[in-house]
Amino acid sequence: MTAKRRKASALESRIQKASSEVLARLVLDLSNLDDENRAFVEARLEVTPDPLKPYKERIDSALYPDVYSRQPIRIAAARRAVTEYKKAADDLPGVLELMIYYVERGTAFTADFGDIDEGFYDSLESMYDRFLKTLDRTGGETKESFRLRAAGVVDRAKGIGWGYYDYLADRFAESFE
Repeated sequence: MTAKRRKASALESRIQKASSEVLARLVLDLSNLDDENRAFVEARLEVTPDPLKPYKERIDSALYPDVYSRQPIRIAAARRAVTEYKKAADDLPGVLELMIYYVERGTAFTADFGDIDEGFYDSLESMYDRFLKTLDRTGGETKESFRLRAAGVVDRAKGIGWGYYDYLADRFAESFE
């Protein structure tokens, strides 16, 4: 057993023995440490009417940063927002929403401000793939509800280099036609 696993096992044992008051205080303290923890706890406990909002804000600031303030694009931060929401909530439509939002915002940024680089497009293509594969596993009604947005990303990508438009168009056709 690795040291990391031993620590996790010891922590799990302590958590199971803790009283509900101690656990409640722990969750509140963790949620007050930072905004990401708070968003996670609120999504898990279904506290807010729009649990996606803080995750969308993180994606937006990471993939469509304020260019006039010289903020960088942060692909890893945007991907982390999707992953964290997926861990926080049992909400497949919400995860799909964040995935397509990720691609929409990245596509909008490059359409508005110009060509980025291959890694940026690879990330958007990868998320579009994940979105379509996840969508394919849902019922027809859910898939159809995202069709216009999936097509809208393809339309917005027209004229973008690195084979990005062609890739999205091909994947859309494979999934929807």
